Amino acid sequence: MSKTYSPDGSTIGTVDLTLDSRSRPLRLELRTGGWQVRGGAVDGVARVRSDAADPTPPAK
Repeated sequence: MSKTYSPDGSTIGTVDLTLDSRSRPLRLELRTGGWQVRGGAVDGVARVRSDAADPTPPAK
């Protein structure tokens, strides 16, 4: 996981990338500005954009 910080030290964004054993992307999650974007490759590619404060898991 990678984080971006503001000058006061608070986190303003994160990037989480998961790769398989052949270095292919399996899952990506970006969070910034109160939003999150998630993507994954299982049976094709799926993406979800939502409010980062929303505790509801994305639909499959």
